[in-house]
Amino acid sequence: MNRMFFVLGLLVLPQLGGCALVQFSKRVEPPMVDVTRVTLAEQSEEGVVVHAMIRVQNPNDVPLPLVASEYMMLLDPNHSFTFDDKLQQMLAAKGIQELRLSAAFATKGQAVAEATYHIRGSVRYEPPGQIRRILTDSGIPLPAVAYSATGQLAP
Repeated sequence: MNRMFFVLGLLVLPQLGGCALVQFSKRVEPPMVDVTRVTLAEQSEEGVVVHAMIRVQNPNDVPLPLVASEYMMLLDPNHSFTFDDKLQQMLAAKGIQELRLSAAFATKGQAVAEATYHIRGSVRYEPPGQIRRILTDSGIPLPAVAYSATGQLAP
């Protein structure tokens, strides 16, 4: 009886392993990220708020959870803003999503219209699959896609 289970196991395991190999061999491409525009959203005597629009595009046939965004924005002359955000958004399969990132600067009445900006950051995403969950539970960081841009602030 035990021998029959052993033989049955030898016949079934390669089939299951083949299914797992097909599952894990399908490569998930990282999303594409770019800065589409940076605009002056609000201005007061104390400071300004700037919005950066970031387009994230998923080239895969499976949805990708977007879990975090880290970014730093510099606004000439000598203003900087750094932020880490938990996104908790789902990027649809073959989908495009725009993220609005905000930055506040204490400019104290200083003119910033058409100032030069520099933005750089990354978007962390979670690839599908059980192995990714095991690695995440083990403390291995999720993959991230970096972006950067420099330009003139749009009004």
